[in-house]
Amino acid sequence: MSDEQNNKQTEQPEKGKKNTALPEGLDSFMQRAAFPVYHRAERILSSSRQAADAAREALAQLWLSGPPTAEEDLAMALYRACSRSCLSRLAGQIGLSNEWLQHMEQRKGKSPEELDIREQLVDWLTPLAPEDQALLTHHYIDGVDRDRNAKICEISRSSIDRRLTLFAEQVSEHLPADAPNPFAADSQPASTDHFAAERRCLAIDTMEAEADEGDEAFAALMTKRKDWQKEHIESETRQVADAVLRLRAAQKNTLKRAMNKSIL
Repeated sequence: MSDEQNNKQTEQPEKGKKNTALPEGLDSFMQRAAFPVYHRAERILSSSRQAADAAREALAQLWLSGPPTAEEDLAMALYRACSRSCLSRLAGQIGLSNEWLQHMEQRKGKSPEELDIREQLVDWLTPLAPEDQALLTHHYIDGVDRDRNAKICEISRSSIDRRLTLFAEQVSEHLPADAPNPFAADSQPASTDHFAAERRCLAIDTMEAEADEGDEAFAALMTKRKDWQKEHIESETRQVADAVLRLRAAQKNTLKRAMNKSIL
């Protein structure tokens, strides 16, 4: 083997090393924001693989757009990004998580299997605008109150009320006359406020913080986060870094095509 070939072989690992460098600041962003996004994606979608893909996409997109630093603003931005990436995966498949089915069961008193609820619910949701899908998810699955829902969706509180009412009316058209509507217009949000808990996870010192005395639910969430971080944070940070590179390449290609069109 020639000296030149030997040199190329020894250079290869260095090139590989260079390519695996993370974008500056991504590691700390993932340490702070990754778990709440993955946790929420699994609450919306039934497939853990699809939930992970959706979470990576949401984190990569938010990273590229420049995430806010304030806890409340970041929490809302993460919800918007996660809603877009999760709900875009619903069309043409039965992809909703059991959280949705449990909500339906509680209101109907019948099993999802008996009513084919999973199929029905996807059919009811997919024709809606993404914004409407998101606000319904915030209300029925995430436990977000209507005022905060309006802030996350960046629309008025009255618009939230109106859209919840409209969805309830649309659902009632598909139900037997004597069947209770699981999405009644005056319904309260899901009993657990997941948004509040996941927002608390964004606090920089949360990993070491103790949960409030008697706050068993948040203590359990913190334990789940620590376990997730130990097992997944390194590999998922790399996956999100790869997603960032793909998005950047796609943006460059889109810009290049636009410039070529303008020249022509």
